[in-house]
Amino acid sequence: MNRMRISKKVAAGIAATATASLVVAGMAFSGGVASADPRELTQTYDCPYPLINIQPTKTVIKTDIPAKHPVGEPTPEFVINVEADAGLKATEGLNIVGGKTIEGTGISKVTLKGPGLDLPLDVPVVIPSNPIPANGNPLILKGITAKAPAITLPQPGTYKIDVVGLFLTMTPKKADGSPTGLGTFDSDCKLQGGMPTELATVEATGGGTTTPTTPTTPTTPTTPTTPTTPTTPTTPTTPTTPTTPTTPTTPTTPTTSTSNPGGGLIFKGDLKGSTFVKSPNGNAPLTGNIVADVDLATGNYTADLVLNPTVGDMNILGFLPTKVKISFEIPKKTVGVYGGTNLTAKATFITHLDEVAAFGFPIGGGPDCKTVAESTTDLKADPFDITKGGKLVGGYTLAAVKGCGALNDFISAFTAGPGNTIDLDLTPTN
Repeated sequence: MNRMRISKKVAAGIAATATASLVVAGMAFSGGVASADPRELTQTYDCPYPLINIQPTKTVIKTDIPAKHPVGEPTPEFVINVEADAGLKATEGLNIVGGKTIEGTGISKVTLKGPGLDLPLDVPVVIPSNPIPANGNPLILKGITAKAPAITLPQPGTYKIDVVGLFLTMTPKKADGSPTGLGTFDSDCKLQGGMPTELATVEATGGGTTTPTTPTTPTTPTTPTTPTTPTTPTTPTTPTTPTTPTTPTTPTTPTTSTSNPGGGLIFKGDLKGSTFVKSPNGNAPLTGNIVADVDLATGNYTADLVLNPTVGDMNILGFLPTKVKISFEIPKKTVGVYGGTNLTAKATFITHLDEVAAFGFPIGGGPDCKTVAESTTDLKADPFDITKGGKLVGGYTLAAVKGCGALNDFISAFTAGPGNTIDLDLTPTN
């Protein structure tokens, strides 16, 4: 496969993955609902997802924040609403692993700056379960909510609220509610250059200078099963002594996969197994690797296949133990389809017999000893998970050989023929 890259630690997907995307959120202020002003901020982040690598994710934040707020009076907690668009590739990456819904949590990185105050805030975000649409439709996440912490403005003047970062933890799930092969993955999103960051400015009015308080840790909203319209926040009681918000743990790197310029997925995998050759009644171990370029929308792929040299144990005439040194020539691309739960592959190869030895004595082989025609095998793995792999099985026919020395016809008679099989474990390596 020219470009399919995969695995889980990946995302997710790509993928994650994710897959999935997000949110951003907000921060700090509100007077009464009647006096609050509607605020809106649109940003685009670059978010790494399993399978599909870095994808642009658009977020739209909406909330009500007053233009003015009295000095020395704590602001109440208030609700922030977010909608996110993770794009077409997020949909394709999640569908290819059998995802039907996606949910998660996040941290919106916010700063509050003004006279006597320069405060970074980590605002928890809840992403409720959202359906994953059919391919051809962007992944839109709705019902995302956050609650901003209470803040006390210490001095009169203008305070600026900026949204500067986003960290996500996402879980795509199958129709039965179980996680996909991507599991739960993290995505440390980076704001694209030139994006606006200002959500609001607030004028602190009246009063003298007060000692600024550290914001309370915002209440993490309960994850709803389906997106709901958030209720209007109530006015809080007298605030208790706030605690310093905790810093989120260092994000784990999601399964990174290389996306092609055209949007494909690069999958890399190791092959290990064996082949049975019917005519000489023998077996040979097989190892190799494959690099595939997968079209996420259709599952079609092309791949570069490598089969390593090996040594087979054969029994010519049913009793003559023979060791055969074998190598493979791959004349064309391997092609196939990943169907979400299964994989097909059509591979073509020419078999070289580098040495044929009976009872330890060479009787043929050499650099020119090979089959006179290509062999084609139709392999299938069912089940197959692109993040975990699977077992490929298939059959093939060996053509007659040429260039094998004085005993060429003897060797050919006991190697050529149908009924041969291949059994390979394909394990993702990226």
